Amino acid sequence: MNFEIVKYLDKTSKEIEEILWDIEFKTNFSKDSCVVVFVSSHGQKEKIFGIDSEYVYTNNFFNAFNKNQTLSNKPKLFFIDTCRGNNEFEIESIKKNTNLVDLNLFCIDHFKHNLIAYSTIENFMSYMSNNGSIFIKNICNEINKYEDDDISSILRNVNNEIAKETQNKQLSEFQDRFLANFYFQPKNEKKDKNKIHI
Repeated sequence: MNFEIVKYLDKTSKEIEEILWDIEFKTNFSKDSCVVVFVSSHGQKEKIFGIDSEYVYTNNFFNAFNKNQTLSNKPKLFFIDTCRGNNEFEIESIKKNTNLVDLNLFCIDHFKHNLIAYSTIENFMSYMSNNGSIFIKNICNEINKYEDDDISSILRNVNNEIAKETQNKQLSEFQDRFLANFYFQPKNEKKDKNKIHI
């Protein structure tokens, strides 16, 4: 798939804001055809915490990429692996990931090239197995299995797999604002052996 991977681990809220500022104003994505962002952290509704227990607004993540002029009219995929509320279910062998996030984006033109996927539906908790994030594991598995499919079809498969794995206690959710289907592996491109791994 030929993605350049950039990781930010265990950052304070101030460091996160500085990274987002750099992304919005300094990072040049001119040579990139799209951007894929994964966020996994503790938080509250509309907020994501840094390791200092201070928060950054969830919309700041979306805004940083959407306001970068070199990403104008390019697909931007956001995968938010957090809780979205306080409702929870008791499930043996699955522990809660006590993170919250909410999204309030309405009718802003540059958001039309966004796909935003959440690990759970609004107002509900997100769960982890002993092996880590159920959401991220299933995204990677489904992209590897169905790399020729469009992302919306892949995410519907993710929903199904998460529901099965959690015995219908968790269901992921996504908002697709793309104007056309998005493929990680274009059908006319020669496949390579690279796979997404967690």
